[in-house]
Amino acid sequence: MTIYCVVWTLVGCVTDNMGTEFALAFIKNLVENGTYQLEIYPATFSRQPSVEVRVQLAAGGWDQSLQLRSGRSVMVDVPGEVELTGTEMSRKAVLVTTASDEGVGVYAMSSAERGSCDGFVALPVSSLGVEHFALCFFPPDHQSEIGIVAMQDSTTVTVTIRQYTRPSVRVTWNQTTYTNGQSFQINMNRYDTVQLQSLKCVHYLRRSFLPRNAL
Repeated sequence: MTIYCVVWTLVGCVTDNMGTEFALAFIKNLVENGTYQLEIYPATFSRQPSVEVRVQLAAGGWDQSLQLRSGRSVMVDVPGEVELTGTEMSRKAVLVTTASDEGVGVYAMSSAERGSCDGFVALPVSSLGVEHFALCFFPPDHQSEIGIVAMQDSTTVTVTIRQYTRPSVRVTWNQTTYTNGQSFQINMNRYDTVQLQSLKCVHYLRRSFLPRNAL
C-alpha cells in the first residue's frame, strides 16, 4: 500500500487539471515482493478531432507519441525504473506534453500484483504553486512518504515537519535526522525528483509544510 499525499496550494495560482505540460513522479508502492505496473491515462475533450500527446522520461531513454482522439482516454505503460525508492534525490520525472495549445487531463496509476492500486490526478505546470501542505495517511504498520518534482533550476525546497505527532515523525536527509517542528532544505534543478520516507520505527509523516520559494 502506497501512502499518497494530498497537496493543498496556498498561493493564488489558477488551479485546473487540464493543461499542455505535466511533470509526474511515481512514489514508492509499499507492497513488498510484488510486480508493479506504472500507467498514465491522458484524456482530452478538445474541439479538434485529436490532440498529439508526447510522454517521455526527463532523463531520456524512453519516448512515446500518440494521437489522442477527442473524448477518449488511452493507457500508456511507463517503465518501472522511474518509481521512486527510499529517501532519495533522482531524476525520474515523467513528462506529458501536447504539441498544440489544446489541453489534456492526466490520470496516473501505480498498481501491484498483490492488489495495491494507487492513482492520482496530475496537475499541469500552470497550476503548480510554491507553498503547500502535504497531508499524509496514517497507517499503523507502514512508512509514509511524499514526492517532489522541481520545475526550475536552482530551486530550494524547504520542508518543515509537523510540530507534534504521536508517535514522533523522523525523516533523515543527507545523514541528518529531523523531527517535530524542524526544517531542512533541498536544492534541486529542473525535473529533479525527491522522495522522503519516514523512518520505519516511526510509521508516518503526518503533515509537512513547504513554505514559499519551495517549488
